Amino acid sequence: MSKLILYDAISAQIKAEVAAIKAVQLWNNQVDNEKEEEARIHPSAYIEFSSIVWDELTKGSSEGQIVVTIKTVIERLQTDDRTFLTIVDDVYKALQLFQGVQFTPLKRIAERQDTDHDNVIVWESDFSTLLVDCTADTDQDKPTVTATLDLDVELDIDNDVIRTGDGE
Repeated sequence: MSKLILYDAISAQIKAEVAAIKAVQLWNNQVDNEKEEEARIHPSAYIEFSSIVWDELTKGSSEGQIVVTIKTVIERLQTDDRTFLTIVDDVYKALQLFQGVQFTPLKRIAERQDTDHDNVIVWESDFSTLLVDCTADTDQDKPTVTATLDLDVELDIDNDVIRTGDGE
């Protein structure tokens, strides 16, 4: 579930903050497979979970150091270079230090241009974040019990031992 929460948050943030982006999807090598798949709407952003290194916490909870790659894609003939680079910068501004309840602020760690395409321009931006995953938490579905304690003891808060903690 944690990857889904991260994906949904990044997708919503790009859609809300970068008006030029027309579509956001999970990366599945769409650029190379575009001839075999339906036509894509551009400019678009693709979300790729490039790497996740997990550490177990307690009771089935984990935290993962994640590198998320955002691939910003345009049709070469539809957008000029300056506009494309402005869109890339807008994606960066939308995501840099963006955070959610289960993940730390996203931080850009690398960028590169993917130049292996004829009709599209692809820019890849890597962001790092720490994600907490409680999907397998062994306590998450257990019922909770609230207990009320009735104490018949009065505390003497004027007592020096209680107030200062200097008892023997």
